[in-house]
Amino acid sequence: MNTNARQLVTKTMIALLLGWAVSTDAAIRYVAPDGSGTNGQSWATAYRNLQTAIDDAEVADGDEIHVKEGRYVLDRAVKVNKAVKILGGYSGASAERDAQLFVTTLDAIERTFHGFVVTSNAQIDGFTITGGNASYNSDIDGGGMLITNCSASVTNCVFVKNASYRWGGAVALSGADGTVVTDCTFTGNVAGARGGAIHTYDSDCVISRCVFTRNEATADTEGWGGGIMNDQGAPSITGCTFTENSAFRGAAICNWQSRAIVESCTFADCNALTACGGGVYNAGGSPTISKCLFRDNDVTNWGGAIFDEFSDATVTDCILWKNSAMVHGGAVYLGGNSDLAAMYPTFVNCTLYGNKASRGGALYSYGCAATLWNCILWGNEAFGGDDGIYNNTLAFSAATSAFFCDIQGDEVYPGEGNLCADPLFQDPATGDFQMQSGSPCIDAGSGTPSIETLDYEGNRRVVDGDEDGSSIVDLGALEFQIPTEVSHPYRGEILQTVAYDSPDDTSATYVFSMMLETDDTVDRIEFRTPNSDNTCVIPNDSQTSSKDVTTSHALRDGKYVWQYRAEMDSPAALEGYGNGTYRITLYYQGDSQYEIQVPYAMATYDKAIASPTQRPRILSPVSRGSMGSPVTATWDMCTDTIANTICLTITDSATGQEVAADAFDTGAIASDAYSVPEGSYDLSCAFANLQEGTGSDGTPFTCGKAITVSQPLEVPYSAVYRFWSPVYAEHFYTTHESDKDWLIRNYPHVWTFEGHVYNACSTPCYNGLLPVYRFVSGDLHFYTIDQKERDRLIAESAAVWTPEGIAFYAYPEGSQPAGCVPVYQFRNATNDAHFYTTSEEERTTVITEFEHVFVDEGIAYYAYP
Repeated sequence: MNTNARQLVTKTMIALLLGWAVSTDAAIRYVAPDGSGTNGQSWATAYRNLQTAIDDAEVADGDEIHVKEGRYVLDRAVKVNKAVKILGGYSGASAERDAQLFVTTLDAIERTFHGFVVTSNAQIDGFTITGGNASYNSDIDGGGMLITNCSASVTNCVFVKNASYRWGGAVALSGADGTVVTDCTFTGNVAGARGGAIHTYDSDCVISRCVFTRNEATADTEGWGGGIMNDQGAPSITGCTFTENSAFRGAAICNWQSRAIVESCTFADCNALTACGGGVYNAGGSPTISKCLFRDNDVTNWGGAIFDEFSDATVTDCILWKNSAMVHGGAVYLGGNSDLAAMYPTFVNCTLYGNKASRGGALYSYGCAATLWNCILWGNEAFGGDDGIYNNTLAFSAATSAFFCDIQGDEVYPGEGNLCADPLFQDPATGDFQMQSGSPCIDAGSGTPSIETLDYEGNRRVVDGDEDGSSIVDLGALEFQIPTEVSHPYRGEILQTVAYDSPDDTSATYVFSMMLETDDTVDRIEFRTPNSDNTCVIPNDSQTSSKDVTTSHALRDGKYVWQYRAEMDSPAALEGYGNGTYRITLYYQGDSQYEIQVPYAMATYDKAIASPTQRPRILSPVSRGSMGSPVTATWDMCTDTIANTICLTITDSATGQEVAADAFDTGAIASDAYSVPEGSYDLSCAFANLQEGTGSDGTPFTCGKAITVSQPLEVPYSAVYRFWSPVYAEHFYTTHESDKDWLIRNYPHVWTFEGHVYNACSTPCYNGLLPVYRFVSGDLHFYTIDQKERDRLIAESAAVWTPEGIAFYAYPEGSQPAGCVPVYQFRNATNDAHFYTTSEEERTTVITEFEHVFVDEGIAYYAYP
């Protein structure tokens, strides 16, 4: 069994983290303001408007539409009724794409009701959408974009100054389960009623890493959700930033009867016209808000940060700092609504500090039986008293309950385990709410209700902060971390692979592997599998191996990589490692220990990872065959619905070193071209089910199962590429894939790519090969295999010709093996440029038709055809 299975998936993990993806053989149509409009099949013949490209009869689901930079004025909404990829941000001169540099704007100039109307599972990426105005009859929602009854993807888009008469000034979603809006910016959008930027109606969508600034749901009583309005459904909003948004209720987000998940968001500086809920307004439903920061929000009435009416919300690990309400609830207002069933929110491990109001500096409760667990309410101010919590029980007897909380007031707040003591924050004036050693809030909480694994900053919860031998959760959003010299690992992976050494191998090897990257402070690593009490050890040796187990510890790219690999001859033995939780212990220098618990399971559903069963079949290069560099692989399409990734590696057979690795989606059937030196290699292709998760300390882990096939490959030589420059009137030759790609990408107006003209070697891999040296003079290049000529140019013509090193290796005349062909050299007598060719036809043409220009200088060297 070779080592390809481990190496294959190792690089695949990196590929997934970097988001590598490869398109299949999709058709492409082009759109450009200056296109001819003929057929859209190139930039020159590009369609002039986006709708024409979408409506092209030959454009089908999965195809792509590339749109050149510029401003496209709309006379009607772009209707997207095909599952196509619509990509803006192209330069129009090449395949170069940068949505920020090459701005692509769709401008509805307030005469078109929507920028886009999306009714299919399309992908829209890299556009600025402005001037949409949904204001007529049924077209009153989604000024910038209306998405209905589909699972669309909107990425890297800018929505600015769109408007709607009713819902969703920028985007309205209805029945859009599975729709994803990510890495978008929303600025100055306005809704006449709800959702200044986005309105979601009964849509289990995802909104992530977006920025919402100065969006508005009108300030009257109908204005709800200046940034986002969630009307029912279970949308997920993560990693977003909301600033200076405005609405009557919920300057940033309004959750109406919703099961929304709001995580790792920042809510700041709401517009002062907001009446209630400078950050979030909840009305009924059961939203979840976690790891969010509410800062510097000021409202005219109630709830500087959060306004909640009879919701079953859970607010966890949040910081509410320097918010204010002119009336009640500097940070939080809790009340009732006769239109809603009586439900009450729960706050767990939250920190409320520096908030102000006339009553209830931190929290005001009006007939609401909310519950606080493990929270800190300190340093808040109420001008009429009750700096911490004010319960208004004049009309209703219900009051907020607190358990294991630190609440500032005249006395300890009623309830079990409560404190009234300075929490000893590090520097609350600057927003540092980490506790000092000795804080009364360390190890003072309760594990009921269930607490999060990680705190607001992503640090591990339930640390024995007071070092009394008993680990208890702290109060507040931040868990006190004991100062220690141990460091977190960088990342890890746990994999199970069914591996075949060759296409005709009928007996698989079953491989378990674990990898962890650390710094140099770790001395050894031990781990236990879910199904065994046996301890597996990775020692601090370069490599150890037994009959079935290999371990290694090596420095790679500045990190120490620890690897454990076990080979088995039966699936039962592989399953013995098991699904469940792995306990990994790091032993540091100085005998300190650090444990990580890693769930080997599907992160989303918390169930066992299924194993792909389709065995890959590599079509080219053929097993034990040869292919010149660059190497391109093809394979049978993956039809296994369990697999979510295709992994490819090329490994040096002699050294075991990986020379190329890539990852593709399951629709791919071919790889990129990989430049590898001459030699013997093993090519591996795997169909894998890979799941991204984290260990108990937040260390990213990739867990997965794969089925892989390997086969030997010989690379006898490398392609020599030729470019022609009409600017310099000369040719340029290279075997380097990076040189080729760089010139094509950056200088297509200077260098015209003429393709692969012959083959040479990038290394002196065969007897008789000699280096071909390259010289440059101004914009001209010269190539020679003659060592004496090289030395003479360096010694006598240094002022004219500058050596650029070895271009490639070839054979001098008289030493060439069978099968090689001569490379003829010509000199342009007018500018001293040189031209090289192996083509007898091309040589004859130059001699007979261009003898007045080119001087025939004979054979320069020999190469492979």
